[in-house]
Amino acid sequence: MSALLASGCAPRALRRAGDWAREKVASPSGAPGRPDSLAQTRRPAYRFPVDSGRRLSEPGSPTRVAPSQSAAEQRPAAPVALGFRPHTGWAAMVAVADDGGRVQVVDRRRAVLLDEKLPRQVFHSAVALPAEEAAELIGRVRSDAWDAAMAVLEEVMGALGDVLGVGVVAWQPAVPEELDKILASHQLMHAAEGDLYRGALHDAADAVGLSVYQFLPSDLPSTAAAAVGLTPQHITDELADLGRRVGPPWQRDQKDATLAAWSVHRLLAER
Repeated sequence: MSALLASGCAPRALRRAGDWAREKVASPSGAPGRPDSLAQTRRPAYRFPVDSGRRLSEPGSPTRVAPSQSAAEQRPAAPVALGFRPHTGWAAMVAVADDGGRVQVVDRRRAVLLDEKLPRQVFHSAVALPAEEAAELIGRVRSDAWDAAMAVLEEVMGALGDVLGVGVVAWQPAVPEELDKILASHQLMHAAEGDLYRGALHDAADAVGLSVYQFLPSDLPSTAAAAVGLTPQHITDELADLGRRVGPPWQRDQKDATLAAWSVHRLLAER
């Protein structure tokens, strides 16, 4: 996949999903600057093969996407971008469109990323198992998470039409590839579980042909400001106005997902 535009003021905050690669950073002139540098980022470090024999979504099967909250009553005429703030086993999702230069929230959902019969903290569950059983369990969870992420994207794309791309707000911890090293560290188990669900969203979006952008939570406000061409204060004011317009829930998850989707929309719509 091609590289992603990244902010000069926060060079590691906004990244294009792709293979292991180098990063080129340029400092844009002016304030706020348009992102004009190129970067790539790694795939999730700890991966298991997805069961390719499973169907992505079975006709008539129950959806894994919670009913939309304050969603548009009809399919938006303009293209949309999606933002995700993943957690362990689920993600907050927001879809935004550009309404004549004004950002508009057209859909919000709680996307379930794992069957309730499987352990969300799978590395914690696997630590007491023999090595082969641990690897098998983690593989099942990763496969199910990818399957669920695909179902989310299929449903949202069917409901909203033209989707430009996806932004995912999540930490990108360094996770070793060796399972025994992960299971020997409580901190690494948490990191690997976060990476698993982030990776499921990333790989599912990649599989349906959507551009994927990664955002670090700590640098998201400044990165988004550079991406959309506004100051951080203007971003804060716009988020507050959006919250008044769409109503609850409007917490950190929804705000972060909105900033990611808004940034992706501006970056891709202007190409």
